[in-house]
Amino acid sequence: MSYKTSFTIDELQVTTDNQSNPIWYISDYNTGSIQLHPEQGFVANQIYLAKALDWLFDDKEIHVEHADEPVVIPIRKAMCTRCRGKGTMANPAFDGTSIEWWQEHGGPDWQDDLDEYCHGDLYDVPCEYNCSGGIAWSMDWQRIIHYHDLYKINAMTDRVKTKEEDEANEWINELYIEIQDWHDGEAEVRAEQAYFDREWAI
Repeated sequence: MSYKTSFTIDELQVTTDNQSNPIWYISDYNTGSIQLHPEQGFVANQIYLAKALDWLFDDKEIHVEHADEPVVIPIRKAMCTRCRGKGTMANPAFDGTSIEWWQEHGGPDWQDDLDEYCHGDLYDVPCEYNCSGGIAWSMDWQRIIHYHDLYKINAMTDRVKTKEEDEANEWINELYIEIQDWHDGEAEVRAEQAYFDREWAI
């Protein structure tokens, strides 16, 4: 699915998540809401593609090609939202395991193993966002918003917008659509994997 949306930066409000990352949002937009999160999974994927496809990127932005169109993704460093700054995360291979599973497969020390899994780091694996010591690359929404606000003539809503404001609004919408399309693609991959996992289990 390719999203078609057209919100403006002037409509956005800001709050923070539980790690003090800024979240910009529009709570009532058409039939849903707009939320601009750090999107570290998306950024990690784009950096991986940039390295594989020899796209230009540095510590401020990634220059990507989507549908033969150039897209500039502004990035910054922030605490990783996946591992919460730890650098490692619980092994997803154990996701969904029950106490009964640990009893059956853990041997006589299953309770110690379960406690270590829940509270220790023995079974941890490197963070899937490829963060560095708990610091990950994030979307730099603030850069686009600052660019927009820098060229505002005044705060009046019934005025002609500057060219730079229009560019910033177009840029932020383009990135939002790219991210929503990426999320849809990831959901399809997970659904297919779950289907094949069920087939093999039968």
